[in-house]
Amino acid sequence: MYWGDASLDKIEMANLDGTGRRLLRTETTAHYFAFTLHGGNIYITDWARPTSVYFPLYVYYLEQVSK
Repeated sequence: MYWGDASLDKIEMANLDGTGRRLLRTETTAHYFAFTLHGGNIYITDWARPTSVYFPLYVYYLEQVSK
C-alpha cells in the first residue's frame, strides 16, 4: 500500500498488514498532490511545481520507519 501526506510532505509505503513501512520520498519544499505507479517508477504531481516528476521506485527508500 502506498500513500502520500501533503501536510508532512512525504510519500510512504507498507505491506497490507502494516509491516515493512518505508519512507519513499520527502521534500520540505514539496506539496504532493497525486502520484501513480507505473513500470517501476513513481510519477508525482506537486502543487509547488508546474510539471510532474518521476523517480525509480525501488532506489529511493530513504529510511525504515518503525511501527
